Amino acid sequence: KQTRSKDARLPDADAAKKEVLVEMGAGQVAVFSSLLLHRSGANSSRKLRMGYVPQYHRPGVINAETGEKAGDQVPILRGGQPVK
Repeated sequence: KQTRSKDARLPDADAAKKEVLVEMGAGQVAVFSSLLLHRSGANSSRKLRMGYVPQYHRPGVINAETGEKAGDQVPILRGGQPVK
């Protein structure tokens, strides 16, 4: 049983009417904004289902609480070399 916090934001009642089903086969990829409300059913295979979520921001963003750089931990690569 899933539980939701009191602060959970739920879509309006009309959201299900606007739902678009995207069926995908093995090896296919769906690309969309992480801000898009989305879901998937249970993984009925024995293989791992993976997701990749790239996030973009200005370089040098500082975490206000820790004073450390935020989001610069994973360099972007092109051809296996860091992109400057």
